[in-house]
Amino acid sequence: MSVFDPVAGEAGKNTGIARAARAANPEWVAFMKAALVEVAKRQPFFFTDDVERIRVERGGPSTHENRAMGAIMQRAQRDGVCEQTPTFVPTHRSVGHRGPRRVWRSRIYDDW
Repeated sequence: MSVFDPVAGEAGKNTGIARAARAANPEWVAFMKAALVEVAKRQPFFFTDDVERIRVERGGPSTHENRAMGAIMQRAQRDGVCEQTPTFVPTHRSVGHRGPRRVWRSRIYDDW
């Protein structure tokens, strides 16, 4: 097997995302799903910092497994809440060290 195997890489990514989702605090998962929908309804484009900001401002539950946000975003995409864009922006969160985060396009944005 080659170390340059995109199929194996994709499978490993999906396994890791599923593992992170199982390890996350269920209350955090529920809160973040609801916050994501709230953000997607009010912003045509967003990234995960926008969702995390709601959790912090409202004193929402925490989790030791923040990587589970990837599973939440995948689920939201499958459910038609949002879709990936090719754009990345640096995170504003100090713990993220300005690492790139994907920008998402809302599919439920309501500009009323």
